[in-house]
Amino acid sequence: YSGFLKSVKLSFVGTFGDFDIDYFSETTYNYVSIPLLIIYIVVVAVLLLNLLIAMMGDTFKNVLGNAKQIWQLERARISYAIESDMSIEERQKAKYWTMINGRRYLEVEELITNY
Repeated sequence: YSGFLKSVKLSFVGTFGDFDIDYFSETTYNYVSIPLLIIYIVVVAVLLLNLLIAMMGDTFKNVLGNAKQIWQLERARISYAIESDMSIEERQKAKYWTMINGRRYLEVEELITNY
């Protein structure tokens, strides 16, 4: 490397895979520069892959943490949609509702299947 700024530039461009192998083979210590280049390429690739895996894991953790809240919200929206689609007469018949301690609850039948 002929200077610090050129070294930084080559390292940055090298992160994207743009290496000029002839530049390294024409140096005074090419028997050292080429193995160091290979080590640099491998280390940067492993670090970037590790960063990608960590970001995907964090995103998965966030989605999994909100899954139950989103499920409950969607279930409430479905209940509200069913109730709002019913006429006043249907709501007063209480065909789909049960009273527990003076409060009205929607009866939902759940099928449990074993796969």
